[in-house]
Amino acid sequence: MAFLARQGMPTAARSIHREHVEAFIAAELERTAPSSAATRYRSLRQLFGSWTTRARSTGHRWPRRARRRSPRNRCRFCPTTTCGGYWPTVRARTSFRDRRDLAIVRLFLDTGMRLEGMAGLRYNADDPEASDVDLRSRVVRITAKGRRELVFPIGTKAARDIDRYTRVSAGHPHAADAWLWLGTKGPTHVQWRLPDDQRPTGHGWAS
Repeated sequence: MAFLARQGMPTAARSIHREHVEAFIAAELERTAPSSAATRYRSLRQLFGSWTTRARSTGHRWPRRARRRSPRNRCRFCPTTTCGGYWPTVRARTSFRDRRDLAIVRLFLDTGMRLEGMAGLRYNADDPEASDVDLRSRVVRITAKGRRELVFPIGTKAARDIDRYTRVSAGHPHAADAWLWLGTKGPTHVQWRLPDDQRPTGHGWAS
């Protein structure tokens, strides 16, 4: 209703027509992702559903549109040639942040897991039930949407780099925390940042 009011359009339910809904959806497509705009449309249909049933006797119908699949966002991949030059540089560094960032990149490449799955990993070397990472079996466990548990196998290099990171992080002031990834001041939220030219020219994979 706020959008209709800002645009000087009618806000009464009986006065809302196809062109008003289309204007709102067009504005949503400019403001947010196509999938989000589709969700707004479906919500509007539910909101006006009961009214539409009562209004059928007057000949008024809820504006319909053909079902269209929302376009998928294309993933941006790091070129093999670029990544090839990245490894020697980062492996030569042994600081806490460098060890952590390398382990994160390895894990992303091996599993392709979602960002929230990466950020929510727990680690406890002494309690397997409280740990999502098993370096001996080389598997990582996450809880996906719908509370589905997913287990990803990881390669030898990823397991090696995570192990090196956990050795360095053992001296961190927050090493006793449940989370695998630690920032300079405590648990961190992983932020995947890739420059526009798709080259990992610097660090900053996590804050």
